[in-house]
Parts: sequence; structure tokens; C-alpha cells
Amino acid sequence: MVRWLTGLEIVEVSAFGGGWDKDYEYPATVVAAVKWSNGAVGKVSSSVDCVMPYQFNIDIMGDKGSIRDNKVWATELIPEAGGWTEVPAILPDSGEVEHHPFEGEINHMVDCILNDTRPLPDVEDAVNTHEVCIAIDMSVANGGEVVKLPLITFTSRHMRGGAPGIHLRSAVFARGCRPGALSQIPLM
Repeated sequence: MVRWLTGLEIVEVSAFGGGWDKDYEYPATVVAAVKWSNGAVGKVSSSVDCVMPYQFNIDIMGDKGSIRDNKVWATELIPEAGGWTEVPAILPDSGEVEHHPFEGEINHMVDCILNDTRPLPDVEDAVNTHEVCIAIDMSVANGGEVVKLPLITFTSRHMRGGAPGIHLRSAVFARGCRPGALSQIPLM
């Protein structure tokens, strides 16, 4: 969501993970420091082993204002505001999904298929988001080591029998593995 809201790509991450609930096969709490393509820095975190009601927080702080969940502080946009301006919204603060935008998302996808238009988000955006998640896992597995993005660059040249391929900077997709040598894998 942060990539979509800013319109910027994350170019490197450093992350740490942990958690008290040993029933998880992975660190249930992860905090990542990220650097965007314009040099801005930020924090992305997730925790599923906390003891509290479900809450989906979002904080975006910029040089012209800030957003915190459904509250806005922007002196240029709302100069008369003396504090946060609350925007009426249904917040995703429960595990209930009745108010989630699934129907609109499906309608958008069907419309794109019927009209041969590119969906938002598209496959490229999904790959970039997954890369950030994989890079965070790689950093956690390697003690907070900085991982640079992109991990994958798509190539138009043909490899192994003419199949287009992807070039991996690090062939690491399993938790706990150290980044390996460069490798090329054909798309199936």
C-alpha cells in the first residue's frame, strides 16, 4: 500500500524479526527500515503475535503534511485546522470483511478483462511488492543485512532454448538462506 500511495519504489531494506509465540514457523513480528527511490526513508512493520484487538494502522508523514489512519494534518490543504482533521471513513479495525472492497476489486478486474485495459495494481506492481517482502525476509534471516532492490529484472533476451527469462540478483527465496550467486532461470 505504501508503494501505491507514494508512487515510489523501495530500493533497499534492512529488517529484524522476532516474537514470543513459538507456534509460528516464521518471525511473527517484523520491523523494516526502507529507503525509497527518491532517498526518503520509512518504516514498515507487521505483528501477528500481539495481544490486542485487530487494527490496521497507516501513518504517512511528509514535508507538506501527514496522514494517520483517517486523520489528516496539512496546513496548505486545510490552513484553518488547529489539529487533525478527521475524514469520515470505515476503518479496517476488525477481522470482519463486509466493508472491505472485494466486490469493487473483482468488478475492476472484470472490467479490465472485458475492455482489454491494464488493471491497477497489475502484475508488475505485484512482483515489485512481493520483492520487497522477500527482501525483508532475506534481511531478517541475515541479521538485518541491507538488501538492495530490485531482486529480479525481466530480460527480453532468450535463454535456454529461446525462453524469455528473469535475472536474479540473489537466488534466495527460502527463509534462512544466505544470498547466493547470480543465476538465470527460464520462465515456464
